[in-house]
Amino acid sequence: MERQHVLLVVFLLVFLADDSSGWSGNHYVVRTDTYWVYHRTCGTWCLSHHTVKQPRQRDVTQCCPGWKTSSSENCNIPVCNPPCQNGGTCVASQGSCAVRRYSCTCPRNVCQCPVQHSGRDCANSEYVDDDDDDDDDDDGDDDGDDDDDDDDDDDDDDDDDDDDDDDDDDDDDDNEEEEEEEEEGKENADDEEEAKEEEEEAEEEEEEEEEEEEEEEEEEEEEEEEEAEEEEEEEEEEEEEED
Repeated sequence: MERQHVLLVVFLLVFLADDSSGWSGNHYVVRTDTYWVYHRTCGTWCLSHHTVKQPRQRDVTQCCPGWKTSSSENCNIPVCNPPCQNGGTCVASQGSCAVRRYSCTCPRNVCQCPVQHSGRDCANSEYVDDDDDDDDDDDGDDDGDDDDDDDDDDDDDDDDDDDDDDDDDDDDDDNEEEEEEEEEGKENADDEEEAKEEEEEAEEEEEEEEEEEEEEEEEEEEEEEEEAEEEEEEEEEEEEEED
């Protein structure tokens, strides 16, 4: 409990100091019944709350400094600095905000949550959101104490998730290698296509040059024939004048 209270105080201080949480203007009117939810896959605690407009929908705000909110307002996306290159996606390793490590990985998943989830509510599928929590929240207790037991249970899950760090890192390395190989294959294919296009262009240029040369030769021959005819006519006129 003391650890959670310390984390809550630290988070609130950081959260109040950082206004990049993704909430804009008065679009959401937030109630006072804020509480913590645990992200199973990402291994982090997030401050969440109900909203007045949608009291049954839980919106997760910013987990750690350097995160931004996606367009769905349900999936938080970490921001890597410097940014990821070649379509890579920024992901954060498990751990607290202070020791969190950011890295770039393949663009398919963000904390195992699809970037395009086609209407899937990522908060409901990836974040702890049990029916027991809903019942506790419905009793009107705004201090969030009823959720503490559930948070303690999820703390054990956090320890279990830490054991998977090495496997996750290995998977990330494998994914990066596969992506590099795919990119190299694409680059080679692009190079081959460019070479073919250059050859075709060169052939077209040669054909055009040959056609131009043939046309020039034909024009020269026609001019020579015309000149010869003119000379013959002049000679005939001169002969007639002499006669």
